[in-house]
Amino acid sequence: MTQKGNVPKGVQPPDSQLADVVPPLIVTNHMGRDLRDFNVVESLYREVHTSNQLSGDVADLINHVRRGGVIADGICREMGLNGSDRSMVSLAFSLHDMGKLHDPRIWELVNSTKRYLPDSEEKAILNRHSQYSVELLKGLNLNILEETLMLIENHHHPNRMPNENMGVLGEVMYWADRIDAIVDKRPYQDPNDVTSQRSLLMMLRGMYVEASTKGLCKHDKVYDSLNKFIRTEEFRNLYPEIKLK
Repeated sequence: MTQKGNVPKGVQPPDSQLADVVPPLIVTNHMGRDLRDFNVVESLYREVHTSNQLSGDVADLINHVRRGGVIADGICREMGLNGSDRSMVSLAFSLHDMGKLHDPRIWELVNSTKRYLPDSEEKAILNRHSQYSVELLKGLNLNILEETLMLIENHHHPNRMPNENMGVLGEVMYWADRIDAIVDKRPYQDPNDVTSQRSLLMMLRGMYVEASTKGLCKHDKVYDSLNKFIRTEEFRNLYPEIKLK
């Protein structure tokens, strides 16, 4: 990942917008810090990074969850979801990649420029980051709702959600994560030629057909809402390198 897609000043992550929408749902047990405040989330990522004695900087990962959180909340708003669901998605997305800080091995793979085959051992380790996220969060003794942990653990598999509403929220997580991944060009993934809004929307259409065919996604309203959000100024501010064509 690169830092070129950092959230610009003036573009606030969704937690700041939600503070007045719903009452505090989740705070840490040990310090009473409100995780709807993204500054608290950023500190948590940095604390885990330092505690696990990992190399390099965690800024790219933090910027991913910040940008993706804006996308996820934008989808939620386009769909008209209630404040409670928006808050749950916002928190889940901000914490979903904590597992990439689980140990030096997975952190090395996250930052590697090598390409891994789908059935490789390295890919299997990378794919376990969602389970590691839940493991780490439980180890930190945070008061996080079970539904939120479920969204975190299955953010690559929204079809595993237990009911219709959770399935919708899972797909919001899935698409917000995937969009930022393809635009920001992660080092361990094949590069994507996303240079304009049009090229992104065309790629997204193919991705949706594939995800639907595999049974991962089935809610057209999530896809439609993402399409609408990509056309907004708020989205363009996240990725100024994408030209409006």
